[in-house]
Amino acid sequence: MVLATAVAQSLQAQPTEDETPINLQVLPSDISHDDLMTMMGDFSSALGVGCKHCHLRIDGDESRFDYSSDELEAKTVAREMIRMTRVINEDLLPRTGRGDSVVLVQCVTCHHGQSRPRTLESVLLERIQNGVEASVAEYRRLRQKYYGRSVYDFGEFTLLSMARTLRTDGEEDAELRILEFNLEQFPESYMTYSQMASHWEARGDTSQAMASYEEALRLSGFSWFAQQLERLRGKGGEK
Repeated sequence: MVLATAVAQSLQAQPTEDETPINLQVLPSDISHDDLMTMMGDFSSALGVGCKHCHLRIDGDESRFDYSSDELEAKTVAREMIRMTRVINEDLLPRTGRGDSVVLVQCVTCHHGQSRPRTLESVLLERIQNGVEASVAEYRRLRQKYYGRSVYDFGEFTLLSMARTLRTDGEEDAELRILEFNLEQFPESYMTYSQMASHWEARGDTSQAMASYEEALRLSGFSWFAQQLERLRGKGGEK
């Protein structure tokens, strides 16, 4: 609903057909009104924004814009992004033999409704600076808002990757909390139990490690987990 509203507002606020666009630097100088409106609508939809993201409002008016102004940085960035996609589509993709009229890089390819395209993991790792529970709360908020869309990847591997990053950074308690949280989302994720087993083994808790490997084995049936259990038993784990 928010995205649809932003797009509608963007299109409603565009210049009328008798207003000839000026200061076009990357778009064709003879672009038709309809083509320009379509392109602006595509930009709005891909980034989940309205006109004011790139265009300067006149005297703070919500519906009047100085379309020729280059004052807002986002407009300059947008021009460079257009140039970038042209290079990819017209030069780089043809070199791979995979570029055609169907497979083209567009704004939505990366943005998926975000003005600043980011992975879910990067957002959560930034928020974890305020504590692991702040990161968990942000996950819940974003999932409620975006689940079912292509903005973020809410699959089980996002939090697994985040947990591995936290392990590398020496944040063992945060790693464990994220793994536990992932099991709340995916109770039958044998990969999460496997990673949790590795976590416990690194902390010297063989009993917890074995319990996690047992769950991973039960859920997956993979013999590798049975081998890990035998290995831990050989090191003096539970019989």
